[in-house]
Amino acid sequence: MAKKIDKPFSLEEKVWTKLQRLPPAQQQMILNYIEFLLSPVNQKSQDCYLDKRQMFVETCGAWQDEPRTAEDLVKEVYSARTMSSQEYSL
Repeated sequence: MAKKIDKPFSLEEKVWTKLQRLPPAQQQMILNYIEFLLSPVNQKSQDCYLDKRQMFVETCGAWQDEPRTAEDLVKEVYSARTMSSQEYSL
């Protein structure tokens, strides 16, 4: 008769099983400790985002536009249009 081989538990399953057995106060204490350990990682991610944003602003600049009315914009669009003297056929 063949022996049954049990599937090994993953790390997440082992941790979850042990955490479920703890009282809520200890669960919260462990969660706080994990957040404390991960805070440098989270800070690096946030710094990286800010660095990328700053680099984008320095490269592309901030959006600047001349204050124009809607009528001025419409006039500019119409004046930029051109008519073609070529005839097109399909």
